[in-house]
Amino acid sequence: MTARTSNTGLLESEERLDLSEALKKAGVQASIWSAYRWVIKGVRGVRLEAYREGGRWRTSREAVLRFLADSTEAALQGRANARRSSRNPVEKQVTKSALDAMYPKTGRKS
Repeated sequence: MTARTSNTGLLESEERLDLSEALKKAGVQASIWSAYRWVIKGVRGVRLEAYREGGRWRTSREAVLRFLADSTEAALQGRANARRSSRNPVEKQVTKSALDAMYPKTGRKS
C-alpha cells in the first residue's frame, strides 16, 4: 500500500508517531481500528494523513487534529468533501468534461 501524505507536505515537518501514540497525544479516545479506517477509507471524504514505515502506519498529532477538524467541518456542512479534497483541480476538470461529454445538456434549464 502506498503512503498517504498531505498535498502540502505538512506531515514531513511534524513529529512522526505510531498511529496509536498519535491518537493518545492528540487526546482522542478511539480504537486503533477506527484510526486504520480513517487512514484507508476516510470519513465523509476526508482521510487521515499517514504513511507506512516498516509495516506500521505512522502519522502525527497535528495530522490527527487536522483530520478531526476537517471531518467535523464536512459533517457540519453536510457535503462529501471537506477542504482537503482528494482530487486536484485538473482531475476535477477532467471529470467534469467527461461527464459533460457523456450527458450533454439538451436545452434543460439548470
